[in-house]
Amino acid sequence: MPSSPRRSCAWPMPGGGVGRGGGARGGPQGLRGGRPGLHRFRGHELPADRGRAGAVHGGEERALNEPEAPGGSPEIETDRLVLRPLATGDLDAVHRLWTDPGVRRYLWDGEEIPREKARNMLVRSAESFGEHGFGLWAVTEKGPGALIGFCGFWPSGEDGRGGELLYGITTPRWGEGLATEVAEAMVRHGFEDLGLDRIVAGADTENAASLRVMEKAGMIHDGRDLRNGKDLTYYALSREAFRRSLSDAPG
Repeated sequence: MPSSPRRSCAWPMPGGGVGRGGGARGGPQGLRGGRPGLHRFRGHELPADRGRAGAVHGGEERALNEPEAPGGSPEIETDRLVLRPLATGDLDAVHRLWTDPGVRRYLWDGEEIPREKARNMLVRSAESFGEHGFGLWAVTEKGPGALIGFCGFWPSGEDGRGGELLYGITTPRWGEGLATEVAEAMVRHGFEDLGLDRIVAGADTENAASLRVMEKAGMIHDGRDLRNGKDLTYYALSREAFRRSLSDAPG
């Protein structure tokens, strides 16, 4: 496992490239009896107990409040990046990222989503930070501070103590190992700071680059399934397995 990412403030403990530039996506119920879905945001516009990956349920029609930056949420530093909670001011940059053809191919099944749907996701992220202590982070470069991706967790598991890993990097920055750097940092943050019991992720099986990111982040293959015409592969990691990986690491 990588060295621990640096964090700029303490995290309040809770009660979690597509391929190379999109993200790990899926539904909210976790693995075994509720797969993390179709490696996409579709369905996440609704609360976790109603959403299902692979279907849009009219979330953009909800009456939405303006998303705020989650108070007390940390920044997470890696060697090259600063990860911070997404907020209102990121909407235009996030919409550009999520409509990038390479990113949206797996994140939104190729749909060029309207700006309001991106705003909806920022609202849902802010709600998740308030309810679960986690949501979506902006991936920014150290120095310039430009937003070059996103990452985070979506609630997974009936008890809310699991997290579904999400990540994506803008296409001009594919091939630099940034998605792996982000995923490793988020896995460590999820277990060490958030106290998650389990982290799950899923991707289209053809999305080999995203599957490699999950493997490099220490996640373990957890099956394959055909769902809604999609060939899907799943990865997962328990807190116990994460701890073992640290104790087994050399040095």
